[in-house]
Parts: sequence; structure tokens; C-alpha cells
Amino acid sequence: MKVETYAGGSTAALAGARWMWGGADPRPLNGWRMFRRVFTLDRAPTRMTLSMFAEARYKVWINGRRVGIGPGLCFPDHRLIDRYRVDEHLTKGMNVLACLVHCPGIMTGQWTLTNAALLCDLRSENAAVPVVTGDSEWRTAAAVAWRNPAELCPYGKGFSEVCDATLEPPGWREPDFDEQGWDGARVLEVVAGGSPEQLNVRYVPLPVFIPRVPKRVVARGEISRLPGEQDPPAAAVGAAASTYAWTRNRWRRQMGLWHDGRDMSLPAGEPMPAPTSAMGNHEVYQLLADEALSRGSEGETFPIRISAAVEDRTPFVVLDMGVVRSGMLTFALTSRSGGTVDVGYDDRLTPAGNVNPARTTTSCERVVVPGGRFSWEGFFERGGRYIQLVFRHFEGEITLEQAGITETLGIPADLPAAKFAASDGLLTRIWQASAETARLYLNDCGAGDPYRERIHWSGDDWMSLRMAWWCFGQSLQWRRGLELTAQSQNSDGSFPVISPGHFEDYNMNSGIWITSLEEYCRETGDRDFGREHLPKVGRWIEYESRFANGDGLLYETPGRRFISWAEGIPRRWYEPGEMWRRGERTVGWGDFFDPPTLGFNAIINANWLWALRQAAALADLLGAKDLRDRWRSLHDRASAAFEAMFWDGGMSLYRDNVAFGWNGEKSAPTYSEPTLFALIRAGVVSGRKALECYDRVRVNGFECVRSTAGLEYGAVPLLLLKQGRTAEALALYRDRWGSPVEAGATTMGEEFFRTGANSDCHIHGAAPARDFLEYLAGVRLAGAGWSQVIFAPPADAPELSCEIPTPRGFLKVQISRSKDGLRYGYELPEGCTASYEDRGVLRALKGRVGSFLV
Repeated sequence: MKVETYAGGSTAALAGARWMWGGADPRPLNGWRMFRRVFTLDRAPTRMTLSMFAEARYKVWINGRRVGIGPGLCFPDHRLIDRYRVDEHLTKGMNVLACLVHCPGIMTGQWTLTNAALLCDLRSENAAVPVVTGDSEWRTAAAVAWRNPAELCPYGKGFSEVCDATLEPPGWREPDFDEQGWDGARVLEVVAGGSPEQLNVRYVPLPVFIPRVPKRVVARGEISRLPGEQDPPAAAVGAAASTYAWTRNRWRRQMGLWHDGRDMSLPAGEPMPAPTSAMGNHEVYQLLADEALSRGSEGETFPIRISAAVEDRTPFVVLDMGVVRSGMLTFALTSRSGGTVDVGYDDRLTPAGNVNPARTTTSCERVVVPGGRFSWEGFFERGGRYIQLVFRHFEGEITLEQAGITETLGIPADLPAAKFAASDGLLTRIWQASAETARLYLNDCGAGDPYRERIHWSGDDWMSLRMAWWCFGQSLQWRRGLELTAQSQNSDGSFPVISPGHFEDYNMNSGIWITSLEEYCRETGDRDFGREHLPKVGRWIEYESRFANGDGLLYETPGRRFISWAEGIPRRWYEPGEMWRRGERTVGWGDFFDPPTLGFNAIINANWLWALRQAAALADLLGAKDLRDRWRSLHDRASAAFEAMFWDGGMSLYRDNVAFGWNGEKSAPTYSEPTLFALIRAGVVSGRKALECYDRVRVNGFECVRSTAGLEYGAVPLLLLKQGRTAEALALYRDRWGSPVEAGATTMGEEFFRTGANSDCHIHGAAPARDFLEYLAGVRLAGAGWSQVIFAPPADAPELSCEIPTPRGFLKVQISRSKDGLRYGYELPEGCTASYEDRGVLRALKGRVGSFLV
């Protein structure tokens, strides 16, 4: 098994490389541009390397064959250059490099870079002089086939793709294309962030392109023809204009135009976006919801023949990928007339059985296709389980030859992966759905769920990439995610909640970066990375300390504080099956913007204590004893104050917050599951006391604010397992996590109930991916890089087997029952030692293969 190592470093070999662009506008809004460079090789290529970067997205071809897409998420002053070995794409004689580049022109949730630029450098390995780099020999033209403007999802996915393929120059990516009318590229003398030779190489694996095709046709048929694009309903036009103006103004403000109100009109003459989801496909959803669908069949396969619209009918097809996929949407079809294809995507279907392309964010692309055979691959990476194709303005028969998603995760198809199987099949399926969700985060840096939020959340990092280390043996994405968050640190020491994108959201959960950093350094052994970032840990602690009282507790920290998945209405405990059956939320999150985050807040302070404890542990790991003692002392003082502030002895519970009115009167106490579960997760309360609190909130008739999310709930079954209540923990897993799985979910969701408002594929519910290996199988990592493990299974663990990929090979476990009791069999990878926990005593195990009675 290949051992992952950090392979970053300077691109000093790129001396002489040049940035370039075309056109006069340095910051085109949703700008698209094509580039070509013809060159000749006088011999067969050997060890040729292509280095690529673009502000902010590129797709590159050599001689008509796609080479790659990129770049990964990064900041202007911390760019990572993509590097490809391209010998197989080149030939002796004439060759052509072709690039399609997109520049958003505004700050988005994915990107802070705004001025357009392209770096494309081809040279033999270690050559001082490039074969191709940025110069006026490149030819460039505006890519008018891609419509501007398009709808904007600013905090997540950026712009929708609206492509009129009939306007794309045929064969422009091929060597013999006629470049007449194209301009020469302009070399950029000034580009922020440093010259190419000062940049670093991307060390996270590049995307691996794997075609994924649907498993079945969910539905197909016809719907009522929509109003013409030139005459959409007035209400739809108004709603689209208002939404687009709000999102555009939000990001204009980030660019320094502070006078722009969110609801003010856009500058005169700025056009509205193409009528994709908000104006057009939203009506598709409404019509499909109202009309009966003709269902597809399991056995229906490509090619699918579709009769084009006649009179007032428009055909559609809904496809099921079988599991959520992440990558570029694709389709291939043949038609006589050509027409318009709207491609909607989502990770769930509406009750009517179709995709809603405007459910939470814009999730639809539009492609105008010519007659004849045509194939399309989207430019941006999207994701979902279901794809909906609506065929507009076609005449005659359409043959849909193929559709699907070209997966673009940074992992090979044959990547060694963990396995888990329990005697209880539902537990197995819960683990599989959780592991599949963790797999979807193995992109450049663990960037968000593929459907809705392709951005890098620091809190999601903590969950997703620590799972990837256990389930897929991958640590580089974990390292990169932590590095990207570190690079986002503000000058005052605070962290934004996402990076590198610009988002006016500062969140106490940013302290989770410290807990994840400590865990990464301890488990992988990458202490140099910890030393590099220890000063940033100190700056963050100093920043938060500004808002601490004399005892070290935090009081009303600044910024938006989204701290839990509380619904905000007290109620009794959810009985088995009740949470799933309830369906939608009745109200929004109880603490999204307003109280109960006033005053001293228990969750915020629990996260603070957690970060302080792990900061001290990191300093100890790195030998920084002065910092360790300072942070440990601060933690201990604040911990004692926390207990005095929040523990309500009369209720035998921790209260949510302590606030004060204008007269100094203390607020009345309130109680919630999110607070308790966050305290358990952070280790602020543990053991018998945590269990007593848990029993208090679940007693019949007790009412409090309840959680509906795996991010908080994940701590509860682990508490039960550690306290010997295995059967109860497994029942909780089967109910909260198992209900969606039994209903057909193949990935774990953000919340544990049927909903049309939140993603089914979000890392928050996927904790079993690692927890089942660590606590049900009882495998505890005790030495960096899997050099040592401790086996500590529950005494009444279910029968199961698992395999964990490590840099040293697979670690295997088999738990079975016999007349003698529970037998624990194991097989260790090379160079790994093990011990097992026997009634609180560690006993060494000899040999790589063996077993013992639990």
C-alpha cells in the first residue's frame, strides 16, 4: 500500500513562466474566454510537464483530449500550481494547447480572486526554458457561447452554466482550427500573489475522471409547455430580479461598495441572468408537481428514445445515479432539429418524483444544442443523486444516448478503502452511507457537500477529513484543509467560517480548527506542520480572550453565531421513528441569528474550553511547555467558572446561557439537547455525570429544545458505548441514522428527518464512518501513523468484521461469539504493535495475528 507523504514545495523550475489574459476588462463578471497555442515538437515527447493555474477556473486540452480541470481552492498569496505529466497527450510535430477559463469577477463563497489571469507552462522536466508559456503567440477570444450573466449562488456554487453550444467554434480545441479573427494574448506584468517561480506545487491529488452512469430511469413523460423565454410571467421576472440583485449587491459590498444596500437596484443597464431555475425551471417543478408522471423502469437502459414536444407538451426524463456523485454533469444525444436542454440536479426528489432545481440553491444548467449528434460535459463541478433533463424546442425524435456525471474526486477508483459489516444489516448500511458521504469530501480540501455548498467549512473539515484518514488512508486532504483555514486567519487572530471564499460570517466553531489540528498532528505524526501553525493557535486564543471575563469565560463574542441545530420550540423526547415521520421543520433554527446566544453561552464556552484543552495538548506534543502551561492554566480557570456559571443543581442540568437585562437581572434558565450534546462532544462533561444529564432530558414528560442533527447527536451513542449501554446506543443509531437509510438514503444527511429544505448529503450525519471502526470495532489509534493501536471493544459488541487502510497496510478485526464468550480476532499491518484493554488494564499483544476473549 502506498504511503502518503507531503510532496509540496517551490515551483522554482517555473522561472520564466508568464501570466496572461485577453480583452480589455481586467475583471469580467462571469467572464469566459478561450485560449489556444499551437507549437511543434521536433521529437517524441519525454517527461513533459504542464503547469496550470487560472483565476478562477480552467479546463485544459491537448490536441483535443481533456487533460485536467482546476485549480484547487486557494488564496492569491498562497497559490498551489497544478502539475500534469502529459507525454501521452503530445506527439512529434504540430500540437495545440487549448484552455477554457472562467473568471467570476466577484468574491464568492469559493473564491477571493477577482482579476482574470491564466498561467499555462509546458516544459521538459527541470528544463530552464519552456516549450510554451504565456506570450503573445497565444490566440484568444471571448467565449460568447457561455451566457453572461447567469444566476448566482454566492455563498456556495457561484454562477450557473448557460451554454449555447451552437455558438461555440467547432473544433477550436484541435490543432488544425482556423484562428482567423482571434486576438493575441496579453502578458500581464503585474499579478498579485507573486511570480510563478515563487509559487508552490499542489500536493493534494489531482481529480481522477471516472464516468458514472445512472442506475435507472425514475420517471419520464411530458409536461405542459412553458411560457416562452422572451415572455416569462411577470411575477417570476420580478422574483428573479430581486434575488439576483440581492446576491450581486452582497458581494459588491465585499468589494468595498459599502453604500450598496442589499435591496437596491443594480446599476442601470446591467442585464438580468438567463431564465434558468428562478424564472423557467421553477415552473417546471411546479408543473411536474401538479401532473402525474409516467414512471421509468429498473430495466430501462440507454439509448432512450423521446418524442419531442408537440403542441403544448415538453418531454423530460429523471435519472437516478444510485448514490450521490460529485463531478461534471454530462449527456449525449442525437436529434434532427436541436433545441434546449435544462439539466437539473439534486440529491433528492420531490414528493411528485421529480427534481426541484430551485429547492435551496440554483441547481440547473442550460445548454442549447445543435442538430445531429451532440455530447456535453459541464464546466463546473456539481453533484447529486438525481439528474433531470427537460427538452425544450426540439422537433421530431430525440435519442438520449447517455447521461450521468464524470466524477472528479482526487482519489483513484481502486483506492484501498475501509470495510465494515455487522451481523445487524442496518448497522452495515448506516456505515456504508456514512463512508460514502466521507468519500465525497475527498476532493481538493474537503470542500462541502456536492449539491449545495461546494465551499470549505472549517467545521466540516473536522468531521470529514478525520474520517477520510480512517476510511481511505488519506491524510493530504486533511492537511490541506487545515492549511487553507490557517491561511484565512484575519489580522486580529479571528477565523472566518469558510475559506478561501469571502463570507461575512465569523463563527465560534472556528475554534474547532485547533482541535482538528491537534488530532491531525498526533495521529499522522506531522509535527512540523503543527510547529508551523502553533503561532496561529496563540493568536486565535488571544483574540477570543478579548471577550472573556475575569474567570476566562467568553461573553457575547462578535459575529454571527450559528451554534446548533435547535428548532427552538421545547418539546418532549422523540420516540423511536417519530423524528423521521415528522417531516419538515415547523420553524427555523432557534439560534441562527438571535437569542439564546446572548450573554454567556454554554455551547460557545464549551467549544472554547475544548479548543484550549487541545491547544495545550498540541503545545505539549510539540515540546512548547510554556505555552502548554499557559493554555492549560487558562482552561482550568475557565472550566471551574463554567461549572459554577452553567450547572443548575436544582434541575441537574446545564443551562443554555446566562444573560442580563438592562436592570442587571439574570435571565431565566432554559435547557436544550444541543447544549448538552455539545458539552458531551467537547468533553466538558463526561462519564457518569454526562449520562445522568442525558437520562434527565429523555425522561418521559420532560420538555426542552431538541436537536435533529447528527453533528450534535453523534456524541450521544459514543457516551452510551463508553458507559456500557451498548444496546441503547445501537438502538439510537438504528432510529436516528437508520430511518433515512431504510427509506432509501445512500448518504448521510444534515438532519434526521424528511425535509425539502436541507441537503441529504452533508457530512454532519456521517460520524459512524469512523465511530463504528473506533468504538464498535474498538480500534483506538495510539501511535502516530498507525504504529500502535489499542483494542477496546464494548463487552457486548455485536458480531462484526472490519478492515482499515493504513500507510502500513490493512488492519483487520473480526468479532464473533462462541461458547466461551466474545472473541476478538485481529491482524495487524507491518510495523504496528497492539495492546488490549482488560478491565481498565492494558495488556500487550504479541504477533501480527491473534485473538483474545473480551
